[in-house]
Amino acid sequence: MTPEQRELVKQLARYQGHIPISRDEFLNRYPATDGAQLGRDLLREAIADRDPTRFVLAMTLGDSFGAIDASLAPTLAELTYEDWHQSNEWVVDLLDDLRDPTTVPALLQAARWLPDYMLQEDEVRALAVKAVWALRHNPSPDAIDALRELTTHEHPNIAWNATERLHERCVMTTSGGKPALLAHVQRIHAAGADRAAFLALVQRSQPGPFSRGRRGPT
Repeated sequence: MTPEQRELVKQLARYQGHIPISRDEFLNRYPATDGAQLGRDLLREAIADRDPTRFVLAMTLGDSFGAIDASLAPTLAELTYEDWHQSNEWVVDLLDDLRDPTTVPALLQAARWLPDYMLQEDEVRALAVKAVWALRHNPSPDAIDALRELTTHEHPNIAWNATERLHERCVMTTSGGKPALLAHVQRIHAAGADRAAFLALVQRSQPGPFSRGRRGPT
């Protein structure tokens, strides 16, 4: 990718105060005929070379042309275990959009792990909270187990958000035969108005009959 092509990709980005160029204009000026395929190719190259700058450019291009689809779910899942790209939050956002059941272990990993480059700027654990929301939206039953586990996380914001999302998920699936889980979460949710009571309750909670015992990576 030439310096001119890099600048052109940046013009595709969507952010406040910036009007991106059209996809047709981009293809004409790059030049290219298939923006989605170009995005996938550049993404593979950036990952192979572990180049964070090219990775962000490839993600911008791929996102603009709809290249980030289910075929990339395994690749994105693997990226949650790495931080060379310094785009873990973006990766989790894309996994949230894809909602692939096979990515639950990767989302649980993202909720547990704070990459080194985020240590000084993520006191509220924004990456983990995004992962919790992605688990809330993921259709896999394993996502319920993952949220259940995160309700006892030592960081209060992660435990709080996991409990809220688990409560929402269980309310939606009450007819699915999980009354014990719903009752448990409702007790924790009811204590949520008092942070101290909330934390005391989630720390005392033990796996019940609804816990399948399977856990994601540590």
